[in-house]
Amino acid sequence: RLFDIDPQDIESIEIVKGPAAARLYGADASGGVIQIITRRGAIGSDRFSQSVSMEYDRVDPHFELPSNFAACPAQLVGPESPNALCRGQEVGAVVSDNPLVRDGGVRDGSLRSLGYTASGGGDNYGYFLSLGYDAEDGYFLSNGLDRRTARLNFNFVPHPKLSFQAQQIASGHDIF
Repeated sequence: RLFDIDPQDIESIEIVKGPAAARLYGADASGGVIQIITRRGAIGSDRFSQSVSMEYDRVDPHFELPSNFAACPAQLVGPESPNALCRGQEVGAVVSDNPLVRDGGVRDGSLRSLGYTASGGGDNYGYFLSLGYDAEDGYFLSNGLDRRTARLNFNFVPHPKLSFQAQQIASGHDIF
């Protein structure tokens, strides 16, 4: 689920190695632990901040797709041939085809992105909200990505010895 974390939401990354990792996280962590600490709203900050980011891009394919060439064998030149390129040709005739161009297999690359973050806090609370959306397509019909993420955390400290913390993460993928 590391893919679901927006790099803009990362506050710090810590590496815990050796016995300290095993002591904190159990025997499965004896090789080490990578902790990713995400941003939070600051308690006592009495402020609100937000940021909006947008991107759009479209890249035209600036390359020429090479064609395929073949010589027609005797079994493919007859009138009932399943091969439309060799049907009716002479044996040994050279034919050319480019299925990517013929079938529309190449398209303009594209990238869309949208992001919103908001954070703030008061005397005894803090919050952080992050929303994101991506949609990449790529040059070929088999390319694609559609990622949607949302993250919210809320901290509430009604008393110096008592605190509440809630976090919600939602994401969706259409990676193909």
